[in-house]
Amino acid sequence: MTTETEYRALLEQALEALEAMQSYAKQECKGLRICDEAVDAIRAEMAKTGETVEPITTDMAVKRLCQALRDDMDYAWSWHCNIAMTAYEAGCPHDVANEGAARFMQLLAGVDTRRWSCPIPIPQEGEKS
Repeated sequence: MTTETEYRALLEQALEALEAMQSYAKQECKGLRICDEAVDAIRAEMAKTGETVEPITTDMAVKRLCQALRDDMDYAWSWHCNIAMTAYEAGCPHDVANEGAARFMQLLAGVDTRRWSCPIPIPQEGEKS
């Protein structure tokens, strides 16, 4: 798939999501209109290229994600942090949440986030941030 084709596929997926949000808001929120400008902008951008594009397969999306995680450690670290925070907010201790996120990243993409350090000081248990 070319970059232009991928771009068009992303536009189509964004448009579909925004239209679903509009439909929900119209039905459930007594006609509330949302995302009109975004939908119009995406449609205008899509009109620039006439070809329709099939969405990529889940397998291909996961492969691309894993490659992006391997290529950009800052991006991988952002995933690690978001995964760890879900466990931390559910009650796991900080070190357990980080270890779980590191294991997930290793299994998913072969990325060792244990060797990466957070540039922001993390408060210890009981400390206020």
